[in-house]
Amino acid sequence: ALTAGPAALVAPGPANAANEKADAALEEIVVTAQRREERLQDVPIAITVLQGGALDTSSAVSLFDAIGNVPGVAITGGQNAGLQGGGAQIAIRGVTAGGPQLAGTSPIAYYLDGIPFGLVKSAVVPDTGAFDLDRVEVLRGPQGTLYGASAQNGVVRILTKDADLQDFDVKVRASAGSTEGGGGNYRGDLAVNIPIIEGKLAARAVIGEESLSGWIDSPVRNQVNDARLTTLRLKVNAQPTDDLSMGLSVWHSDSKYGAPSIARDDDTITATQPEPTDIHYNTYGFKIGYDFQPFSVSSIASYLDYG
Repeated sequence: ALTAGPAALVAPGPANAANEKADAALEEIVVTAQRREERLQDVPIAITVLQGGALDTSSAVSLFDAIGNVPGVAITGGQNAGLQGGGAQIAIRGVTAGGPQLAGTSPIAYYLDGIPFGLVKSAVVPDTGAFDLDRVEVLRGPQGTLYGASAQNGVVRILTKDADLQDFDVKVRASAGSTEGGGGNYRGDLAVNIPIIEGKLAARAVIGEESLSGWIDSPVRNQVNDARLTTLRLKVNAQPTDDLSMGLSVWHSDSKYGAPSIARDDDTITATQPEPTDIHYNTYGFKIGYDFQPFSVSSIASYLDYG
């Protein structure tokens, strides 16, 4: 089963003006689920694609909200569930690790721009934010042939936008709200694309900041489970020749929580000592590819720092 959001279905038959307009309105979806660019309809995998533009304008509070709506996918955790650093545990078709921590590695592979995010004895993965993404690919079923032993029951691939070698671009998103029993919340995101050498070299930077009010009171202070989330991303893409391409990516995320979001029915806790959680991760990736016309070759090296 292939799904990719709302789409018009055109029955086979004689072409007419209405069909031609409908075909023109349909956007061809290209994915890289099999390590090469292919049309979604040509991929023999149960795959769902979430388009980045739709995520930018959606009402989803986090990326987990969007992924949790994919058929066959369930999310346990997130910002308000008390898991370490606001992370979550992903299940596809009912299969996942025995627990979020110290119960084995997740059988669902999780990739950030081609960089595998896998932890030993932990199935918790981070919420990367849903701003300025190119797309999210969710592959259901065993994918070990292409993604190794960590993909026993599926793969989630978070793909951000590459730097545009031609055009300068600025994109901003902001939102505000309030928490019942707490205070105000705000979120701001900024993306900037700068061509350094037109057609040859460009950089794209994304900055995101989110402040969440808590709703749990303790003897020490009110709204003890507040949070501040920071995301920084940088991508540098180069095209020295028509056949040679290179890309460097750096991704930093820092999640500071005042306390776990676990309380009694009256939204209070008895702890008198601070219970802060500060989880951060940094990923670094370098990709190089060359098109030999009959075939192409690419290689990626990556480094993950999580703590």
